[in-house]
Amino acid sequence: MAETKARDKAEIKEKADQYKVLFDFYKAEYEALRNEFYKVEDKAAKYLTPLSVLSGILLVSFKGVVSDFQPTFLSLAQVFILCVLIVCLSTSWRFIFMVLKPVDLKTFPYNQDGIDYFNRVDLDVFYYSMSIEYVGIISNYKIAISDKTEFLNKAFSEIKLSGLVLLLFLSLIFVSNVLCS
Repeated sequence: MAETKARDKAEIKEKADQYKVLFDFYKAEYEALRNEFYKVEDKAAKYLTPLSVLSGILLVSFKGVVSDFQPTFLSLAQVFILCVLIVCLSTSWRFIFMVLKPVDLKTFPYNQDGIDYFNRVDLDVFYYSMSIEYVGIISNYKIAISDKTEFLNKAFSEIKLSGLVLLLFLSLIFVSNVLCS
C-alpha cells in the first residue's frame, strides 16, 4: 500500500512537471499577446496626433473657403474636395475610436474559488486545467488583437488618404488664389 502511494506520488510529480512545461509555455504566450494588445492600443493613441493636426488644418481651411465662397468652378471644386476631406477624416476618427474601444477580455478567476480549486486537486490536474484556461484566454486575445489591428490598418489608410486629399485641397486653394489675383 505504501509502495503504491509512493509510486502514485512519483507519477503525479512527473505529470505535474510535464503539465508545468505546458503551463509555462501558455503563460509566456499569454504575456506576449497581452503586450501586443496594449501596443496596438498605444499605436492608435499615437495616431491621434496627426489626425488632430489634419483636423486643425481642415478647420482653418474650411473657414477660408466658406468666407470667400463665390460660385465659380474652382470654388465648387474646393467645396467638393472639402466634403471628401471631412468624410475621410471622420472615418479616420471612427476607426481610431474603434481601436480604443474597451474590450472585455477573458481572465483567470482570481477569487476564493480558485484557491479552493488549487487546494482540492492534485498539482498535475491544476497545471492541466490552468493550461486549458490559458488556451481560452489566448484565443480571446488573438481575436481582440486581430479586430483592433484591422481597425488600426483602416485608420492608417484613411489618415493617408486624408493627407493626400488635404494636399489636393491646399493645391486647389493655391491655384485658385493665383488665378483669381
